[in-house]
Amino acid sequence: GQLQSTSSEIYAAKKQTQAVQDGAQQKMSEVEGVLQRLRSTLDTTGREGQSHAMLVQEDIAKLHEAITGFSADFYDHKRMTLQVQSKLSSQVSMLEESCKRSIEAFEAS
Repeated sequence: GQLQSTSSEIYAAKKQTQAVQDGAQQKMSEVEGVLQRLRSTLDTTGREGQSHAMLVQEDIAKLHEAITGFSADFYDHKRMTLQVQSKLSSQVSMLEESCKRSIEAFEAS
């Protein structure tokens, strides 16, 4: 009798141990699956982030190029404006001088 009950207890303990082991194995498989998905997500996000960073760098380079071009255009425009202003000043001076001579000639006659 006692041997039979001990054998039954051992069988029950083995069965329980097997159930615990199966449960643990299933949980480990789930954890492994989750880890695999996380790795995959991290890889994808890393590549997307890298790609996004490169696009941002390209945009910054384009902006830099545009601003540099704009700056050069601005200085060209400024230089031409100063030239026109100088010519206008010179012409105004010549007109004033011509007017002054005309008035002097008129007053002399």
